Amino acid sequence: MRIAVLSTLPASFGAGAAAWRLNRALTDFGHDSSFIILESPGNPSNIPLLNNVEDFCLPTLLSHWSALTSPEALLANAAELFSDTMVASQISFPFPKAISEAEVVHFHWVAGMLFSPFLLQVIAGKKIVWTLHDTNAFTGGCHYYAGPCRKFQLQCNYCPLLKNPGPDDASACAFSLKERVYPLLNPFMVTPSAWLGEDVKASTLLGSYPVTTIPNPLDMKKFRSPKNRPALRRKLGLPEDAFVIMSGCADLGNVRKNTKALFEALALLSERYPALPIAVLLYGHGQLPELAFPVRHFGYVNNEVDIAELYGAADIFVHTSLQDNLPLSLCEAQACGTPTLCFTVGGCPETMLLGKTGFLVNETTSQAMAEKLSAIITDRSSLNGMREAARTFALKRFDPGTVAAAYTEVFEKAQTAPGLKPSDPLFADLVKNQIASQRLYNCNKIENFSCNARSIFDAFALDKNGIIYRFARKMYRKLLKH
Repeated sequence: MRIAVLSTLPASFGAGAAAWRLNRALTDFGHDSSFIILESPGNPSNIPLLNNVEDFCLPTLLSHWSALTSPEALLANAAELFSDTMVASQISFPFPKAISEAEVVHFHWVAGMLFSPFLLQVIAGKKIVWTLHDTNAFTGGCHYYAGPCRKFQLQCNYCPLLKNPGPDDASACAFSLKERVYPLLNPFMVTPSAWLGEDVKASTLLGSYPVTTIPNPLDMKKFRSPKNRPALRRKLGLPEDAFVIMSGCADLGNVRKNTKALFEALALLSERYPALPIAVLLYGHGQLPELAFPVRHFGYVNNEVDIAELYGAADIFVHTSLQDNLPLSLCEAQACGTPTLCFTVGGCPETMLLGKTGFLVNETTSQAMAEKLSAIITDRSSLNGMREAARTFALKRFDPGTVAAAYTEVFEKAQTAPGLKPSDPLFADLVKNQIASQRLYNCNKIENFSCNARSIFDAFALDKNGIIYRFARKMYRKLLKH
């Protein structure tokens, strides 16, 4: 089948990486699959939806969403930026042939793309499959919930993530627009975790559409157990006899990822057991606190082979997120034969065989994490048998061929989308929305970055070879000139 995989985010981001890996799996399975992202300068493997754009749109979208979101609510709820109906302003005809000639248009994380009236027009008669990587599709704009809020089950408004919540706030407007747009898609929904699938079923916006759970695929040739762990540790500068605890994420300062819980747990361990032979292996953008144990910090790692080596050198991989779907890192670590440890949140329990390939901590505190780590380290020899079990489990659950076969069944079952006709009143409303986005885009290029460039730079300058880094650096320099 001819498939167009759409992702706002490039493969250097979590949801973008999952979409790109699935695109590869579908291609290897025999489909004619293309990977289409918002902007893709200098990468011939990706097809950009936008061409000849003087300033990248994605950082401008992020800046706008940052301006909408309450920083205090973001921190308090360990959530992510709220995203509204803003659309990359220059999305219009002609679309890449990979979309116009596709039989299946496969959405992933498509904030900033979805509300283009021209995209909704070109998908008419095509099958729409939509893989969700967070809650945004069925909420008024949050990607992870703000505390106990479950308004997506009725109608979003008074959003606790917004700076200006109210009865007709950005969440209410986005929710209402999604109610009008989704029947044009007639989508078949896919969630990597059953946890997210249950929320889809309970939602007002997507509860009436078919949904199934299929995990993200992994390249098992890249993510594999090391042949010689002691030699790998020497290569990475890690003590051969130490108990190596690995952790990391794109941004170590992300409150939702909650890496500070591990740092606090390590501090507790050092107080109780100062002689424990522990070493810490970390990756991710950000500064580290002082830790009592030896630390190797590798910064942001955007290469699958390199990150697989880090997993393979560790005794255990620790994931501390307070909210998550089906974290790639937990799956990748097991594919490399490394047992995992995480909080019992979201879809995290679905990444492992409890007690056989990984461990769960029910209470989301550093104290509980420290106690579990202490028990694991004390019984370190029990991890030896878990390594092979973790690899075997990952081979079965995240195998690209198996995942591609499951998606092929979904493609066959999916129904075609009505699409959007220019005569539909919604078309005019979406055009107005895109014009409003254009105005916001023009304003935000400088004004919003004057306020937010430093925070955007800190939060999204993750890959020094990536588009976000280059754009953020450019805008930060403009800020300094002003």
